[in-house]
Amino acid sequence: MRNRVDTVEEFWDQSDINEAYDRSSLNSIESFASEFCAYLDVKPSSFSFFPSGRLALQELLQSRADNRNTVLVPAFNCKCVQSSIRTAGHQIKLYDFSSEFGCFDWDRIINLITPSIGTVIVTHYFGVPYDFIPLHDFCKKRNIAIIEDCAHTLGG
Repeated sequence: MRNRVDTVEEFWDQSDINEAYDRSSLNSIESFASEFCAYLDVKPSSFSFFPSGRLALQELLQSRADNRNTVLVPAFNCKCVQSSIRTAGHQIKLYDFSSEFGCFDWDRIINLITPSIGTVIVTHYFGVPYDFIPLHDFCKKRNIAIIEDCAHTLGG
């Protein structure tokens, strides 16, 4: 590991994760995973840990089984999100907020969805989870995956 600990996940690689694992106690990772899964009320067997959100997003997109390879993603987003999408072999189509501050115009966003879009990313900004039921219902009927980017709202 570096002399200086970098807490920004985009600079971590697998060797950093492996070294942190080696330095941890024998059951600290398993304990964390178990407690985190219990907190979320999910079975540990249905949960995967990744060294970064970037790698998790890439894996999720690469695991999609259909040929719709365009991802609809907010224009205001971390560059790592767009990098992950491209690395996974997908195309990007951007959407923006509505003209009303802090809101999304879900109907306008739904109108941007074309047959090539297989995934929509909804980013919850600044600790505020957004209600996206209209988008959810639309996507569910068309088998379009929704990925919630909750980096700012974990536990919100």
